Amino acid sequence: MRPFRSSFKVAVAITGLLALAGAAYAKSVPRIGLIGWTPCETSSTSPQGEWSFFLKGLAKFGYRPQDNITIECRSANGRIQQFGPAANELVKIPVDIIVAGSDSAISAAGLATHTIPIIGIQSSLWGDTFSAPLGNITGIVNLSRELIGKRLELLKQAIPTIRRVAVLSNPVGFYRGDEARTRRAGEELATELIFFRVKEPDTLADAFAQMKAQNADAVFILPDLMFAQNASRIAELALKYDLATMAWDYRMTEAGCLMSYSSNSAELEQRLASFVDRILKGAQAGDLPTEKPSSFVLSINLRTAGALGITLPRDLLMIANGVVE
Repeated sequence: MRPFRSSFKVAVAITGLLALAGAAYAKSVPRIGLIGWTPCETSSTSPQGEWSFFLKGLAKFGYRPQDNITIECRSANGRIQQFGPAANELVKIPVDIIVAGSDSAISAAGLATHTIPIIGIQSSLWGDTFSAPLGNITGIVNLSRELIGKRLELLKQAIPTIRRVAVLSNPVGFYRGDEARTRRAGEELATELIFFRVKEPDTLADAFAQMKAQNADAVFILPDLMFAQNASRIAELALKYDLATMAWDYRMTEAGCLMSYSSNSAELEQRLASFVDRILKGAQAGDLPTEKPSSFVLSINLRTAGALGITLPRDLLMIANGVVE
């Protein structure tokens, strides 16, 4: 029986060493947590998914999921109140870095942890300057809120006869403050604004019918995750009711809206990877200054313009750097 016992002890020891080695390897591979809006099944794998540009950015720095990094994705699945549970799950794993795809996701992550580095794209200035990260939170400001006045100005430049503009907003979520800035822009540009607050996709059709009934000339779409997810539906309704649309992201134009003006979101999402790289190499999130966009995109959908019977001014077309034909 002695040889058996000796062999058994050796086997147990080897098993223990292998387990320790496996645990050490697992610990040495960084875990990157993603908090998104759309389901993880497609957002982290599809070429058009929510995280596609970020993952391309990681690849440029030599990071390959399931090779030298591990990706942990959690999603709000289209429900803003689910950002909190998603963030808490990532903290419990725990992950080494959290990457958040929106203001709401950043906010949820910030409530869930004050120690794990959080990187994200926020719509407006963080603090008083670009160089002021907030504790464990840093990333990029896309200036979406600051560009509201410019968007309304471009819409009026495209269609000078516009007098009444319907503003599509969501009263639930992080972007409620955008309404006040939009009102100020309307006053400065002598444009009458009518606000339509939509909480659920099912009420979009009713909102557009009311816009038309109230003689709106165009629709000014404020940033919102639900609107982005239903961009094609919004574009269809606008065409149905003969309404021009101005949105906040070029992907809305690609979905059929008439115009958009924004920072280059694809570029910003790829730039998030540089923050991950620097933190994995030892930098502290609080030492990394927040960044601003380096380029902006005026996107115009010529097919939609044709369908609406709109002839856009030549000078506007000359400065457009994102044209859908």
